[in-house]
Amino acid sequence: MNPKFFALALIVSSLIFGLSSVSSAQAQLIDASKITCEDYIFYKISNPNAIAYWLSGYYHGKQNNPVFDPQTLQANADKVRSYCDQQKNWKVTLTHAAEQILDISK
Repeated sequence: MNPKFFALALIVSSLIFGLSSVSSAQAQLIDASKITCEDYIFYKISNPNAIAYWLSGYYHGKQNNPVFDPQTLQANADKVRSYCDQQKNWKVTLTHAAEQILDISK
């Protein structure tokens, strides 16, 4: 078999396999306004750090503030986590918890 033909066949089959596996994967769409403290602290949606980064970006965007401070983000995430850790707050939405704890206007 011609080595060039073999290499081309290998590349084409790899592409076909790769594309078929990509098309079978489905993205999970999440309505962030429905994430509860329980979802957040028990990793039911995603890693809490990933959600904290998203929330930070969301609220900074609403305030038209492009400044990112990792220390403030961590401190704020810790405050929200402490609030959400309390069983009485498990059904509270994460956005409500963040707005209440961090005094963020809607």
